[in-house]
Amino acid sequence: METVVKSHRPRTSAVLTFLDDAYPAMAPTPENYALLAQLDQASRDLGCAEITAFHPRGRGAGDISLVSPPLGGLDGLGLGGEGEHARHETASIARAPELVKRSALLIYRLTR
Repeated sequence: METVVKSHRPRTSAVLTFLDDAYPAMAPTPENYALLAQLDQASRDLGCAEITAFHPRGRGAGDISLVSPPLGGLDGLGLGGEGEHARHETASIARAPELVKRSALLIYRLTR
């Protein structure tokens, strides 16, 4: 990014600024809760557990956080594990079939 900013086009300028708090957790919006309700219903219809929201202060930020203000979105649909984003990161594959089915049902329903 720094290279791109340094080599901006003639008669233009650019500044790259990194803010400590610029990557927040996804905001709790009515659109996000509506999608969460649909995911929860898909989970229940498959005989799986209830899906509830985590408080924004108790979760990390995903890339969806950067686009979810104008669009509804969900985060945290993937495998759980330990050591996120580190060399010793692991994924718990045991729940993969359930998560795949739930996500597939949600996507199917959203496209109908």
